[in-house]
Amino acid sequence: MSVSTSSSFFKLGTHTQLDFPVQNVVIHVISSPTEGGWEGVNSTIIELNTKLILIDLPLHYGVAKEIRSFCNASGKDIHRIVITHEHPDHWMGTFAFSDHDIFAQSSTIEFIAKNGDGILALKKNQLPVDYLPESVYVPNCSFDELEDLVDGIHIKWSIARQLEYQSAFYAEIPELSLLVA
Repeated sequence: MSVSTSSSFFKLGTHTQLDFPVQNVVIHVISSPTEGGWEGVNSTIIELNTKLILIDLPLHYGVAKEIRSFCNASGKDIHRIVITHEHPDHWMGTFAFSDHDIFAQSSTIEFIAKNGDGILALKKNQLPVDYLPESVYVPNCSFDELEDLVDGIHIKWSIARQLEYQSAFYAEIPELSLLVA
């Protein structure tokens, strides 16, 4: 495994890349800014041989659009987009991927459907509207625990409970000895 940082594609977010050349996997971690009241959150792209898996899409819509542009430029299909939990800094960027299925726990989907518009209105009073989405896109697919085999890589989706929030997804990738949360 090797680690590098790059800002060539990401101007608003900070990009860190972990390469696993033996398995032909690259993990991209895009960190949103924290300056100016933004909630710095990490969004993760698991880049496999022919597919991408996205985990969390940030509150900062400019960063979410950079992630979308990166995915488009890769030429790879998006296999799955997963929102780990109900905090808005993990799902507000779903609007940039409203043409894709987006997965979350049913409780997270219900929370966003019930509270998303109010949270967006509140954020529009607190943060520059240039970097907020026009509206909320509610994830449209739910699952609990799941095991995926994507491009020959096993990904086990599990739920951590009794956290600072109700519960959250995390992904285990045994071939890489890696946990993404």
